[in-house]
Order: sequence, then C-alpha cells, then structure tokens
Amino acid sequence: MEATAASLAKTTVDGVLQKVTGIAVDEVARMLGVRQDVWYIRGEMEMMNSFLIAAEARENDNIVVRTWVRQVKDLAYQIEDCLEEFSLHLENRSLCYRLRTLSTRASASYCL
Repeated sequence: MEATAASLAKTTVDGVLQKVTGIAVDEVARMLGVRQDVWYIRGEMEMMNSFLIAAEARENDNIVVRTWVRQVKDLAYQIEDCLEEFSLHLENRSLCYRLRTLSTRASASYCL
C-alpha cells in the first residue's frame, strides 16, 4: 500500500520537476527576476523525489513515512497548480500585449 502511494506521489513529483526544469521556465524566470526562486523550487522537488524513491524502496508500514508521502504528494499538486496558474498569467500578459500593439502593427503594415 505504502509503495503504491509513494509511487503515485513520485509520478506527480516527476511531472512537476519536468515543468520546473524546462528551458522556457529558466528563460522566463530570468526575465522576471525570479530565477533563484525557481532554483529553490527545483531543489526542493528533487529532494521530495529522492525521499519518495527511498520510501518506495523500503515498503514498510511506518505511519510517519505514510504521512510524509501523503504530504509530499499534496504539496506537489499545489506546486503544479501554482505553475499552471503562473503559465496562464504569462499567456494572458502576452495576449494583452499583442492586443494593445495590434493597432500600431496594423498601421505600420498599412503604410507598407
């Protein structure tokens, strides 16, 4: 049971870790000045991943380990939600910028 929970949690953490380690994330983080925060999150996710691998390998009925596995899984879901919200926010900003500059671009192309 615990190994299955740890395996499911590890899958979640792996997915979040892939999002956090993406090249686009590094570039956006650099532009927004939050690169250190992204590195911190990446490091924490790697530690969570290591813990889950160790928990899965042990396969014991330690209630403390089960609690930690559940908490790590919940935290991974929260981080994933935050990253998705951040991504949507960036897409919104990009769309707003394109809409604001639409008339300028249209005028420039009309002059050509």
